[in-house]
Amino acid sequence: EEIHDGCADLAQSGTSSASKYFHGRASAANAPDHAPWQIFCQPELRPCCDDPASILRPGRRQCIGGVDLHAHLLDYTRRFWEGHPPQQRLMGLVNLMTAHEHFMTRLGILDTDLPPFLQGLAHRLRSDTALLVISDHGTHGVWYNDFAIGQAEHRQPAFLLSLPERFAAANPAGDGALRRNQARRLTSFDVHATLQHLAAWPTMPRPSLEATSLFVDLSPNRTCEQARVPAKFCIEV
Repeated sequence: EEIHDGCADLAQSGTSSASKYFHGRASAANAPDHAPWQIFCQPELRPCCDDPASILRPGRRQCIGGVDLHAHLLDYTRRFWEGHPPQQRLMGLVNLMTAHEHFMTRLGILDTDLPPFLQGLAHRLRSDTALLVISDHGTHGVWYNDFAIGQAEHRQPAFLLSLPERFAAANPAGDGALRRNQARRLTSFDVHATLQHLAAWPTMPRPSLEATSLFVDLSPNRTCEQARVPAKFCIEV
């Protein structure tokens, strides 16, 4: 979600567009326990994106109190994880927004803070935690997209999944399917089905025309049409 969306209606219990969508599909009692995005609706933060003073203005470094925005969010996530016992099942989404600007200048600064964050979670990642690093799209609206590599990245955004070794060892069929699916066409719908599968493991969500858990083999010949990928976003390899 865009962290600046939905701030015009602060009367609702959830102010972001994603939160409003969630409330439209489920009861308020099932809303997330923590909603850190609401800080972006405070009057001290200028709205995106034409205001020169906006923290979300493309090309501007995002700092709060001399600390990059992504560092604040990573620190919040670390403290959240440390504050809950390992036996409690948790799911979290952190939208860093570091690369969400048109000049391709901010992403490099993430290299300073992301590795130590992951190293700090190493004991959880080795034992009981799945980590997904996902981009909803590649860079768009800049010179980079005039070249084939930029167009390809825009249509095939990053998707990285890390699972504990003992989980893979205990589920060799699922681990094998994951590895084979690396070379097959998948979509965000499949990622959603995979998250549902993990949340209810080992119960698998019912496959649909556009979504299958990645813990089972996708067709090696899956076409864009079969995966419900629009033609303008389709890349044939």
